[in-house]
Amino acid sequence: MAEYESQGEWLVSLPPNHQVLFLTALSHSLTIAGRDSYVPQTEELEHPTHLRQINEIQHRVAACTYELLVNHSTESFQRSIARLVLDQSDHKLQANMQWAWRTAKQRVSTDADIAAPNYMNSANSSETLWVGALSDDDCIRFMVLLAHGLTIGQRVLCHEKNVEGVKQLNEAGHQVAGLLVDHFNGRTRPLFEPFLFRLTDAQARIQGDQAWAYAKSHFGA
Repeated sequence: MAEYESQGEWLVSLPPNHQVLFLTALSHSLTIAGRDSYVPQTEELEHPTHLRQINEIQHRVAACTYELLVNHSTESFQRSIARLVLDQSDHKLQANMQWAWRTAKQRVSTDADIAAPNYMNSANSSETLWVGALSDDDCIRFMVLLAHGLTIGQRVLCHEKNVEGVKQLNEAGHQVAGLLVDHFNGRTRPLFEPFLFRLTDAQARIQGDQAWAYAKSHFGA
């Protein structure tokens, strides 16, 4: 049995709440793996194809997470995530993906209860106040949809060859995933303010706003 097959079976075997925790931790780890494509202290990318592929993986991970949250997930989709992450022909990318999977897996304990999400503080803008008024479950769904929308924005900016914008959206996705992991672990910290509304690249800001609007549209707002 290939590694991705055994890991796919492991993911399917988890209780649903642990699957969600693992996938949010995986999304967070993938954004860190994406940083390995950066040329340090520049706005350039050393491995743009790697970052683009990681973004596509994040897109599917976010979709699988959302399906789990709304009870529409299938075991075949869950198994496909393991293959998508772990079945890589490029050795450098494979090493990064194995690290991301292993790191996320370390954050999941099937023997411990996951703390119920706490109400998260928000900033004083109308948008963050709107998020702060959501129920815990809706807040989680919103953040997963936002992460999903940010991967779409990265696709657009990859096509436009806007390296700085792609990097900024990857960092925004990193913070969203980190908030989700903290949320599931019962830790609280200020929500959203300051990162999404302080994207400095003009195109990244447009894509960030569109990702926000996309996530918000699922709530009839």
